[in-house]
Amino acid sequence: MFKRVIKEQIKVPAKIEYLKDLRDFVTRIGGKYGFSDSVINTFKLAVDEASTNIIRHAYRDHDGDIVLRMIVRRNSLTISLIDQGRFFNPEQVKDPDLQRYVAIGKRGGLGIFIMRKLVDEIDYRRTEEGNELRLTKFHNIERKRKFPLPFPKIPGTLQVKYYTISAI
Repeated sequence: MFKRVIKEQIKVPAKIEYLKDLRDFVTRIGGKYGFSDSVINTFKLAVDEASTNIIRHAYRDHDGDIVLRMIVRRNSLTISLIDQGRFFNPEQVKDPDLQRYVAIGKRGGLGIFIMRKLVDEIDYRRTEEGNELRLTKFHNIERKRKFPLPFPKIPGTLQVKYYTISAI
């Protein structure tokens, strides 16, 4: 597809009202380089989840910025989210007990779980630029996705419906 690595980026304030700008950027750049709607929508959801976590947990409602960098390679697309907030390693988060979540009616707390299901690789590290979360999806990799619960038992939130459509 490409002979070289292509990088495009956007920087926005770490505020909920700028999430749309990040999603629009993913749509525009994904379309520019010929990625399918499925891949674009997968990344839009993952970016939304990761950015919301950055805003709520890394910055804890303090001012800051989010840099979203899209790295297009011949065999993959990587989205890198960079912030200067509190360090948090998503690799330390265990997968949730979805049966328990449904039983107690718990809302939220599924962002990292959803990101893990949507992308092929997640990497998180502290760099010179700040905290960097890299989400990568490879071309031509068949992944068997299993729904953690039988479909009818999953609560019908918009987030779950979007995840389900993206995962199929």
